[in-house]
Amino acid sequence: MSKKPIEMDLGSFIDTARAPIPTGIPQRGAEPHERLVPRPKPERRMDQVSVRCKPSIRAAFEAESRRLDIPQAELFEIIIRERFGLID
Repeated sequence: MSKKPIEMDLGSFIDTARAPIPTGIPQRGAEPHERLVPRPKPERRMDQVSVRCKPSIRAAFEAESRRLDIPQAELFEIIIRERFGLID
């Protein structure tokens, strides 16, 4: 035989007209924890660009990418930002 749950009216325990007693301890939920605050997401690379150029330009571009040890997409972005004065 299982026990029957006791039905209680919890509304009678809560006095909504009264302010909570100050304890000096911050209440939960007062400020979001820095871990829970969403960080802004970096812009994703979703667009692809095809650029026609001379083979010598492409070889120089690839060599510069290898020399700097960065992906070609990042090198392309750096060059475009410098040329047009774009700032993140």
